[in-house]
Amino acid sequence: MECSVHYRLTGPNGDISAEGDGKASVGEDSLTVIGNGGDRTVLPFRRVDRISESGRELTLSTLDGERISLTKAGFKHDDLRRALMRNRNALMLKDRLIEEKMLRQPVRAAYEIRSGGSSLKGEGEVSLLERSIIFSPLDGQMFRVKLGLISRMERAEHRLVLQHRHGSLELFKMGAELDPFAVLVDKALSALKEEAGALLKEVHPNISSSVLAQATDLFLDGRAASGKEVKPLDMGLWKALAERVKASGLSEEFDLLTATSGDHTRVGTGRNDDGSSYIWFLAPMADLSGDPKVIAFEAQSSEDTNRATYLFSYERMSAFAGYDDASAVTDVLGECLRSIGLRREPIMMSEVELHRPENARYLNALYAMPELVALRKAFIGRAFHDEGWKDSVKRSFGKA
Repeated sequence: MECSVHYRLTGPNGDISAEGDGKASVGEDSLTVIGNGGDRTVLPFRRVDRISESGRELTLSTLDGERISLTKAGFKHDDLRRALMRNRNALMLKDRLIEEKMLRQPVRAAYEIRSGGSSLKGEGEVSLLERSIIFSPLDGQMFRVKLGLISRMERAEHRLVLQHRHGSLELFKMGAELDPFAVLVDKALSALKEEAGALLKEVHPNISSSVLAQATDLFLDGRAASGKEVKPLDMGLWKALAERVKASGLSEEFDLLTATSGDHTRVGTGRNDDGSSYIWFLAPMADLSGDPKVIAFEAQSSEDTNRATYLFSYERMSAFAGYDDASAVTDVLGECLRSIGLRREPIMMSEVELHRPENARYLNALYAMPELVALRKAFIGRAFHDEGWKDSVKRSFGKA
């Protein structure tokens, strides 16, 4: 997208370094401003901290305090704003390793997020992906709400109210877009529930309809549920999940790793791109004192070589979570892993490997995702599935 503008470049100290008329061109990963005198300024979107709008002025603020203000875009002002926000947000989605199908392109909306006694309000654009709602505030960073966290959706006075595990989210000022957006959200939620239900029925074909309805919410969008959550619903389902893990070639690993984790063990299931299903689990392992020390992560793999148990420090993950509860901290680890699609590579790469050109997406993800930072800090190492596997797991306790 390209249009004529008046531009003003301001340094961190507030001094104007350049100003004039020219053309603004919005590319996939940057904004280019070329003055009529030939001066050229390129601003990569990864340096942009926020895009704000005041009247007919658009301002891009950078992480180091510089600003580019654009005015006099005329009838192309709205097109310019949309192009800037959408291209920057598309890059941010890529950096956050979010690879989901777009169900609804961004539309203007106001929002209010409530959690505990606090709330956050703003305006911007909202879009819908297969598994996420994406918010692009006019004056801040893009953020994401996973559909799997939503427990109830309702309409109230021209608002769409979404209740989720940590509070509520309200969308309004959407005009005629509100109803169609609500319909799409409802369909996306139904698709996630249908997917989770089908996976559970594969694991436990004899599961009752009443149990399935409750269990689906626990396993929505690939979440790993704990024995503490599942057993009161149906002990048979938990046994079936354990058998499914063992049948995937992880029998010895499951028995040893969960020996001290009890009902804090978490099991999740999902579907690969080819339609096949997979199983994974987390086990917070206790030391001799009975306190959780290391959390083990295992996942079914089609590879017969280089299979390994991934081990994380309970203490470091607890510090990231902000509390000390074995089941809850293990759940946080699971959510962090799911935020990167259960990928192992960005967790175990060295700093040198991360800075190689072929791994640029993971380096960018590290800057964009606190979850990945937490995973790398908590990561202890791998225990390969060979004759030394048990000893490797035991040694991890000394590194936690």
